[in-house]
Amino acid sequence: MVPPGEGSSQMQDSETTLPRTANRKPRWLVPLLLIAPIVVIFAPVLFANRSFAFRDGAHFYHPMFKWIASEWGQGRVPLWNPLENCGLPILADATSSIFYPGKLIFVLPLPFAYLYNLYIVGHVLLAAGLMYALARGLRASQPAAVLTAVAYACGGNVVFQYCNIVFLVGAAWLPAALLGIEEIVARRSWKGTLLLAVVLAMMILGGDPQMAYHALLAAGLRLVCSWFGKPAAKTEDSQPSLDVINPVTSSWWYPTLQLGVAATFAFLLAAVQIFPSSEATKSSERAAYKRPRNVFEAVATVRSNTAGDSLLKETPGEAIAAGIFGQPEKSSHQDRAYNFSISPWRMAEFLWPNVSGRIVPVSRLWILLFPGSSPAWTPSLYLGLLPFLVGVAALRFWRTDPTTRWLSWLVLIFALGSFGWYGLGWVVREFYATVLQGDSSKLSIGAPVGGIYWLMVTLLPTYIYFRYPAKLMVVAVCGLCAAGAINADRLFTNPSDRWVQRLKWFAYASVGLAFVTWCISDRLIATRMPPTQIFGPFDARGACIDVISAFLQAAIVAWLLQLLLQKMWAARSHENSQAEQARWQWLAVALTAVEIVVANAGLLSSAPAAMWSEPGPVAAAIRLHHEQRQGTQADGINAQLDPRFFRGGYQSWQPHSYRERDLKGTRMQDLTRWEHDSLFPKYHLPSGLPLVESYGSLKPLDYESLLLISREYSKLEFAEARVPAPTVLRIAAAEYLVLPADAEIPFADKITPPANLELPENVSLWQMKRTQPRAWVVHHVVKLPPVINTLDLDTVDQRARDVLTELRDGKPKMRDFAQVAVVETTEPLSAELLSVDSKIPSTAVCEFLLDEPQHVRIRTRLDRPGLMVVADSWNQGWQATLQPANSTDDKPSAPQPLTIHRTNRCFRGVELPAGEWIVDFRFRPQSFYRGGLISAASWLAAIALCGLAYGWRKR
Repeated sequence: MVPPGEGSSQMQDSETTLPRTANRKPRWLVPLLLIAPIVVIFAPVLFANRSFAFRDGAHFYHPMFKWIASEWGQGRVPLWNPLENCGLPILADATSSIFYPGKLIFVLPLPFAYLYNLYIVGHVLLAAGLMYALARGLRASQPAAVLTAVAYACGGNVVFQYCNIVFLVGAAWLPAALLGIEEIVARRSWKGTLLLAVVLAMMILGGDPQMAYHALLAAGLRLVCSWFGKPAAKTEDSQPSLDVINPVTSSWWYPTLQLGVAATFAFLLAAVQIFPSSEATKSSERAAYKRPRNVFEAVATVRSNTAGDSLLKETPGEAIAAGIFGQPEKSSHQDRAYNFSISPWRMAEFLWPNVSGRIVPVSRLWILLFPGSSPAWTPSLYLGLLPFLVGVAALRFWRTDPTTRWLSWLVLIFALGSFGWYGLGWVVREFYATVLQGDSSKLSIGAPVGGIYWLMVTLLPTYIYFRYPAKLMVVAVCGLCAAGAINADRLFTNPSDRWVQRLKWFAYASVGLAFVTWCISDRLIATRMPPTQIFGPFDARGACIDVISAFLQAAIVAWLLQLLLQKMWAARSHENSQAEQARWQWLAVALTAVEIVVANAGLLSSAPAAMWSEPGPVAAAIRLHHEQRQGTQADGINAQLDPRFFRGGYQSWQPHSYRERDLKGTRMQDLTRWEHDSLFPKYHLPSGLPLVESYGSLKPLDYESLLLISREYSKLEFAEARVPAPTVLRIAAAEYLVLPADAEIPFADKITPPANLELPENVSLWQMKRTQPRAWVVHHVVKLPPVINTLDLDTVDQRARDVLTELRDGKPKMRDFAQVAVVETTEPLSAELLSVDSKIPSTAVCEFLLDEPQHVRIRTRLDRPGLMVVADSWNQGWQATLQPANSTDDKPSAPQPLTIHRTNRCFRGVELPAGEWIVDFRFRPQSFYRGGLISAASWLAAIALCGLAYGWRKR
């Protein structure tokens, strides 16, 4: 039975109306043109012992994925990471992508760095293959499908995501999501329903839930476009229609049902990731706010009517107006959410490759001279001249078929959404400041207000948790390529003097712009721009060369394209016209592939892969110094444990030599080496050394607040960043400090490494004079009620102050956490612990018998009741049990459950009676077990459905 819909017969008819040239071609031609450009771009990491050396691709994902692979190799499911921020639920961080099926590549017996490279390049190939499948699904010819597939995968918006692998995963699966949506709405296909569900799950498991969100928005937009609009007017001279469906608005419920089933099934397939991530997000800095940021938080504010204390005595209405319509508070998540917005004037990069200047290997990004320019998420937007032009020419927003209407609106909405910060409010503020010469800081309207991204943040549930508007351009580019695929067939088969003339005029204009740039190059070269933090002085001469090269490349390509098109159209009169036309079409595709490679191959930065497998001098110095201390400690520090360290000022701390221009063009390689050797966050993971302040995509609010507030009580500042108060470093059990070379620390001793260990430039190593062991016992407890509004930033920060300090002589002073602990609980505690008389030093010593990521065993002996404090992060997934130390296999004693109290704001504490005890801590997150069970059952069901469908088809 054929479900009601837009008709299978019409689909069959439409296939015959669209051109299907180039049937006779070598079988290797399609895979060659799809694969060759990608291989050429990534040749440095495929055919040499090198790996990616830029942004998160170097210092974030590489070491994290390597640590995750090592956990699997030791037979453990990577659920808890004890090496960052005193412990983190790593599965809850979607970027870990622990259960993504593509990670199976890391089980191969090859060097990890090469597998990492293959993982990234494989997803670029996947993006090309699925874009090709989408174009073919929209009835495009093979040359047109290859043209747009190469443009999408090798365009700057996708290929540069080697720096942000999880977003590359989302971009790779996006064409399949659009194909599934089209199958559902246009053909009422249940195969499309299963395809969409699996693809959405792959996006989430691969670490990009935002792309899955965007795919669902695209699905809703597809439904709307099938209900509204007008068919294209047909005349005798009209070109072949792009209409590949026959909309039936009366049967709207059927595709809506299918899309709902796909979304639900995707949720079940990815539950193993969704449940832990959702749980952790609720207690992260992304969920916290001072003022409401969207309509949902506004409703909660009105209902609670508790805006007063935390919102500077504002009324709920004032708080809502300031939070939603005002300028985002600097350094808040709401402010960071708009980072990496695409400046509107960068749209020129779609026509002229690298016209804004290059970002590597030296600083040539001259477009940052524009006031208000945003940092570049990707240095180039270029995806090829022909794919861009045919895509733009295909856009129709009303009088056309539903598929084209959908793709057109998809391009427009997500392209405008990628502008992010540059909303209508930005226009108002800039006009007020530049034209009216006013102080824009006094305006009550925020810059993002009125923009598409602001509307998404304000109106869509949970969208505020995402960030970086530039990621939306990937969706726009995907829609543009899909629309352009069919339009390319129109161009290939229907002569058009307008196309030839416009390409010629574009070539002439580009040559003219190149000439003008050359004429004023001396003035441009004299332009001064502040040096960048990494690349040093601005290379004005190189920037001029980039601009002139961009104009000349565009002119050459445009001129060649108009020649190829004329040859293509002239071939229609030949005897073997189809074969002749096909040859010219494939030449146009090859020309596009070559010009994209020429434009975007320079986006790749790499460094020798060996550096990721070396420990580095700072890690080696810490290990050596710690080993020398073993057996000589009398301060209770557990010498058998890996020592914790603090690394400061990672945002603005660089070698002094980077102030000079990089004459060798190896700055990214040098920076990667320096960050690795100085233990930049995540680089420490393979070393096994725990870092007490790291960064990630999902940070616990209470821990971040504790470190932030502790800096209020610290006067030490290096590299534009304050060092946390020594009290907090002590209760986090930090033993070593890695700081700039000019640092002076009164509470630590500077370490001089041996002659065979040379520290990196502008790096010094320190040992804390006094710190707490990782576990200790106190006999006095201060009890506080749990925080009620756990997502109010002011409330959380105030609680951190209350925990850290006590009033002495009428002034707030840091507590002595060696003798006292602060517990936040509603449960009763021992009266002896709460007694002021019990505030005396403890003689108990805690010995770690087992220290694994998800199982910690400690033995201690108490002469009176006390609270054992463990400097590991509190998390509701941890469980504790107690048994006597004299319990043996012959006379076992059943473990008794213990309550783990939130202690010292974000650490663990368990109440113990007098005696000798063994305490076991095990990480057993219920969100993982529930989600894992649901996902396992759902994947089995999906496999069974595929098997049944295959068997039925065989019949």
